[in-house]
Amino acid sequence: MTMQRMNDFYINPLSVNEQCHSSNEVLALVKNLVECFKYLEPAIKKERIKLLYDCSIESRQFVTNNHFLASINDLPKDDPDIKKSWFLYTRNRALTISQSLVATTISSAYRPKTVEGIISEDSLIQKAHWISFGKNVLNESPEFNVSQTGYQQFTVKNVHHCESLKQLLPSYESSEKHYKTSYYDHQRGEQVAAMPLEPEQAQELLLTAIAENNDLFAYHQGSGKFYRFKLTHPDQNIYHGFQIEKEEISEELIKNCMT
Repeated sequence: MTMQRMNDFYINPLSVNEQCHSSNEVLALVKNLVECFKYLEPAIKKERIKLLYDCSIESRQFVTNNHFLASINDLPKDDPDIKKSWFLYTRNRALTISQSLVATTISSAYRPKTVEGIISEDSLIQKAHWISFGKNVLNESPEFNVSQTGYQQFTVKNVHHCESLKQLLPSYESSEKHYKTSYYDHQRGEQVAAMPLEPEQAQELLLTAIAENNDLFAYHQGSGKFYRFKLTHPDQNIYHGFQIEKEEISEELIKNCMT
C-alpha cells in the first residue's frame, strides 16, 4: 500500500520584480494569487498541502521605489477583502520557511529571460509547485529551472492564476454511471454506488483526498461518509467518485482520511 500527498505550493518571491506601475496593477496580481489560495483552501485546512511563505518576498518591489508591503497596504480601499485575504493566508495559514538565504536564478526553456535574487534555500521549495505573480513572460512560464548557489539545479512546475493552478491538481468530473442514490444495474449485474455530492462539493472533497495506489480516498465530514475517486481518463488528472463503506478500506486509510 502506497500513500502519497499532493505537492506543496511556494509563493515565488522572485516573481515580484518591478512589473507594475500602479496600485491597480498590483491589485490585479494579488487577486489572482488570492483566488489560488481560496481554491486550495480545502486542502490547506486538511493539511493535504502546505502554502509555503518566504519572507524574502518582503524585500522585493512591485513598483520601483515602493517595497512589497507598502504596495499591499496601498491596495485600493474599495476592495479591502483582497488585502485581508492576503495577510490571512500568508500570516495565518502558510508555513513560513527557512530564512537561510541564497543567491538564486530562475529561467525557463519557454522564455529567454532570467531573474536573479536572494531567496530561501529551504529544501521544501525544491519539491513544491511554485505560484508566481504574473505580468511578466517569465513569471507566466509553466515550468522553471532553478539554480541556487551550492546546490544542483532543479525544475519546478509554476502557475500564475487559478486556471493554471487547476491543471496541476486532480479535477472532478461527474460520471453518468453514478446517481444520487445507489441502484442495481441489471445489465452489468452489479450494485452501483451512489454519488450524492454536487460537482463543486466533490471537487473540494477531491482536494482533501489521500492517494493510495492509483485511487484517491476522502472522508466527507458533513455526511460522515467515505468516498473513492478513480481516474476517468488515464492520460489526464481527471477523476469521478462515489461513496464507499467504511469496511472497504483499511484502518490506516480511515485514520489518515479523518485527520
